[in-house]
Amino acid sequence: MADGVRGLRGWPVGSLVLVVECDAAVRALIVRTLTRQSLRVVAAESSSEAVEFVELHEEAAGVILGDVGDGMSVAELEQRIAELRPEVEIVLLQGAGPEQAG
Repeated sequence: MADGVRGLRGWPVGSLVLVVECDAAVRALIVRTLTRQSLRVVAAESSSEAVEFVELHEEAAGVILGDVGDGMSVAELEQRIAELRPEVEIVLLQGAGPEQAG
């Protein structure tokens, strides 16, 4: 890919992005969408997997947090990632199911 080419959120094409989402169908949709934007994507279904990934992969450009669904809240996971890698951009996804809609 050419230098300077930008993908989603301004991340350079080919950037490594972590998607954290406990729902397999939602996670697969996000991964597919980001891959189509020429990003390299790794998926995690739990906060513990996410923390391990961030600790081991210094080249990660961003983390997209959906519903983490295990022991750690999204806010706690966001804070932990920011402590480990303050330069990594964190994107929070929020959705409302039928029971949450007005």
